[in-house]
Amino acid sequence: MHTHLQLLEAGIDGAQLNEILVQGFHDDSFKYKVQPVVDVSGGVEFYEILSRVDIGDISFCPFDEELPPSLTKALDLYAIKKAYQLLQHSPSNKYSVNIEQESLLDSDFMDRLRELTALNGDACFNLIMEVTERGVPTEYAQQVSKSLNELNKLGYLIALDDVGAGHNPLDFCRQNPIAYIKLDATFVHATTPMQFNAIRAAVALSKPLGAKVVAEGIDSDATYSKLIELGIALFQGYLLGKPQEIKEPKWS
Repeated sequence: MHTHLQLLEAGIDGAQLNEILVQGFHDDSFKYKVQPVVDVSGGVEFYEILSRVDIGDISFCPFDEELPPSLTKALDLYAIKKAYQLLQHSPSNKYSVNIEQESLLDSDFMDRLRELTALNGDACFNLIMEVTERGVPTEYAQQVSKSLNELNKLGYLIALDDVGAGHNPLDFCRQNPIAYIKLDATFVHATTPMQFNAIRAAVALSKPLGAKVVAEGIDSDATYSKLIELGIALFQGYLLGKPQEIKEPKWS
């Protein structure tokens, strides 16, 4: 069952969910997991930080729900702070966090991110911002690109997420400094020659950009082997590494 329906059945409407999330900030009670992105030798390229909220027996990603922009921004900043905390404990690792395009349009978000960058120095070089090309109206695309290019100049890497989930990434890749192209799980489970050609096209698109392609949702040896054959070099999924809960001290 979709999380939204589960919340409604549990008697939790949008307003109550927002209150729960705000309380989570105060209590530092959000859970995070990390899942590795690995190469064909099993070496870890980076770890994606996954946000989770538990309400009773319901566990879900808050970004799957419709949230006010202020809460979205707060969740994004919270995850970035968590990434920096992890980098203090393991500075040789790389971590990625998902941020919403709405946050990139917010001047306060960008100001606070600049402050975090200055406080943490070179650690930003090991932090990847994952964004999708969907999320805001076309007229705001230029401002999003401006923010992403600024983040790249500060030292952050940019990953384009959910490629193949029904959107055309070509223009987004042309306008933004993309380091990773992440193929959506529904895209990588190809079964027809046309779908295989689409994956090959994504690999071809990555080369002039100097980007690396990551296949998400790898859950079988057959899918894994086929994607290697199609030219994919980086992988993420339960077959290669399940999400693991972060066991780190709380932070302020």
